[in-house]
Amino acid sequence: MTKRVILTLLKGSYDRGFPVILRIGEPTGLTPWSSQIIGHLPPAPGMEKALSNWQSAYRQVIMPSARIKPKPVQITNFSCYQFGDELAICLNRWLNSTHPEWQKIRDELQRSLYQTEEVEVIIETEVPQLRQIPWHLWDLFDRYYTRAEVALSTPNYRSLSQTPKYQDCPVKILAILGDDTNINIQEDEKIIAQLRDSQSKFLVRPTREELFSTLYNFSCNILFFAGHSFTKENNGGGEIYINEEESVSLSEFKTALRKAIENGLKLAIFNSCDGLGLAEDLAEVQIPQTIFMRELVPDQMAQEFLKHFLQSFANGQSLYLSVREARERLEAFSDRYPFASWLPAIYQNPAEETLTWEKLKNHSDRNSNITPVPPQPKPSKLEKRGKISQALLTSLVVTALVMGARSQEFLQAWELQAYDFLIGLQAQSQPDERFTIITISEEDIQYQAENYSDLRDSLSNQALTEIVEKLKPYHPRVIALDIVRDFALPQGLLTALQNQPFIWMCQVPDLESQLPSFKPPPNLIQAELGFINFPLDADDVIRRQFLGMRRDEDCPTARSLGLTVALQYLATEPNPVHPNFERVPVKIGSLIFPKLEHHSGGYQMNPNQARGYQILLDYRSSFPTQIALRALLNGSVDAELTELVNNRIVLIGRFEDRKDAHYIPNFSRQHRPKVPGVLIHAHLASQILNVVLEQRPLIRWWPEAGEMVWTWVWGLVGGGIVLLRRSRLEQVLAIALGLAALCLACALFFLNGYWIPLIPPVLTLVLTAGSLIFYLNRKYQ
Repeated sequence: MTKRVILTLLKGSYDRGFPVILRIGEPTGLTPWSSQIIGHLPPAPGMEKALSNWQSAYRQVIMPSARIKPKPVQITNFSCYQFGDELAICLNRWLNSTHPEWQKIRDELQRSLYQTEEVEVIIETEVPQLRQIPWHLWDLFDRYYTRAEVALSTPNYRSLSQTPKYQDCPVKILAILGDDTNINIQEDEKIIAQLRDSQSKFLVRPTREELFSTLYNFSCNILFFAGHSFTKENNGGGEIYINEEESVSLSEFKTALRKAIENGLKLAIFNSCDGLGLAEDLAEVQIPQTIFMRELVPDQMAQEFLKHFLQSFANGQSLYLSVREARERLEAFSDRYPFASWLPAIYQNPAEETLTWEKLKNHSDRNSNITPVPPQPKPSKLEKRGKISQALLTSLVVTALVMGARSQEFLQAWELQAYDFLIGLQAQSQPDERFTIITISEEDIQYQAENYSDLRDSLSNQALTEIVEKLKPYHPRVIALDIVRDFALPQGLLTALQNQPFIWMCQVPDLESQLPSFKPPPNLIQAELGFINFPLDADDVIRRQFLGMRRDEDCPTARSLGLTVALQYLATEPNPVHPNFERVPVKIGSLIFPKLEHHSGGYQMNPNQARGYQILLDYRSSFPTQIALRALLNGSVDAELTELVNNRIVLIGRFEDRKDAHYIPNFSRQHRPKVPGVLIHAHLASQILNVVLEQRPLIRWWPEAGEMVWTWVWGLVGGGIVLLRRSRLEQVLAIALGLAALCLACALFFLNGYWIPLIPPVLTLVLTAGSLIFYLNRKYQ
């Protein structure tokens, strides 16, 4: 999956900072964004000087071998490496700032992007100085998102009108080979000429009239220039030397360039020096993408970049990944040309989707001599049998590949996102009236500090004693505490707890997730305990919960806090319900709780991640009734205690504690919530009670063989669509209807308690259909 990230930097300064708008979505042009955040990039007073120092040092080192008209300069002994390192450090110090208005931008990026995704990052700004910064040095994208590449853009852009699509056209390239004084551009010509699936027209040292006429009349997909170029001062645009005597500004050729874009021009490549001004000129005429060199570029490095970029791009890699791969290849020359691998950059029209070689091949223009594919005659019976056999074989192969990728955890992130979507489809539920939560916030801690002398770990023993004494007359079924108490309890509290069911917490240590151990109070005798550990997914969301784990010396209980609370409640029912933990799967009463194994449903985990006895956690969309601790202690809610406490489960836990706040599946579909641990324990206990007392279905999953057959069936659907629908439009519409039917089926199953595969069938349907379309076009057309 590919994500597009647009960081819009509004007008500001290095001394005041810059207002920022972050948008994240898919790279399909002007489409709705999945998220948008407004923030502020803090001041960076040293940034401008660091950039200027590096530019000056780099230009004086590179000037003798660069693709630029030589100018007299005094070469001093600048340390280009030192200034480059200082620029990188300064940029990362700035972009890794913990300023809260910038931190929320970085948090949203890390929350919304996966390291395995391809990420297109577009820096959108009208501030010229910001477009000179090598943004790809930000270690967030350079080090952690290795499939990310950064592009530039202006805030002013529009989408181009769509042209008809034809099949398998060669990519048409107009290559301008300009003034070659002191450089070798014949190597560029050779690289262009050897490209597969392409037609190239070369303009060698053209005149102004020849250049204008060719741009206006020749239909091309790629415009390429090699030679000398430079960017004028004070944002005056760029110029290229088309021959030994003449240089032209692209702004003088706007009419011809617009005509070229209308005729199919999608990509411009300037393999020449100092090309930012050229890219900005082309942005004004709304070209989809431009590749340029931000500074002077040595001859050899320009050729190496071109060779590796075109190889990767023509072999099917996206434009962004092709640029990143070719740019990183240039690091091999860093001993001779320091930091020159920073030079290649992309200028992007955000209203246009990212190019691939196949998209360029399938693009046509009105002046092209390639005609549409004529209607095909009906296939013979033998051809039909061959197509059916191919469809069956393709669906089987694609199913095997998809399920193999699934077993290696490649699809788990997508499947868990689909699970969250299905959770959000459930009807809104009312709060569980069997629960009341006593919350402890910062205000409650301050209240205790002012009124009690023994405050410790957010809860005073005196306050806890008062809570128990205040609640006992209202006969709560059970009270549970989700706050650390690993020290001896005073006798007054132990006396208050007599004849009152009370559950204490502890925590099992986990070296992998760096969880410490929390012990129960040492002077408890035969107390009820529940461990508070949560199993976290890779995106830090809690979608599953422990029922039990092996006892630990520091936490001597095999049951989770939520399970212990639920069992205590069930034991006090008029017809007590008892669990059976002797066998797997676990039974409570007559109901079976299926164990989540490391290969269950969309989960394809390491066995260590499936330790203990886990189930899928079915959240209610509403949280239980909550009472602030200070309101309970100062008597503000005394009149309501009969309703809030009698015959209920009372949980006591900390709110607003970052260490005990966790992400849960997104119900609002806008912002993923982060909730206190005590509420998650309440959800688990509520789920168990709902299942046992109200027969609400547990979330289950199919056996692996059933999931494989289900996935293959949708591969057959994709194959059938291609065989039964002849026109491309009909095939696309049928595929869309098939995907809609698949989503509807998965939603209906989920509402009835079954989580069945969604992402694998989607991939199998689409890949089978796409593979067949490609194969049949090649064989029968």
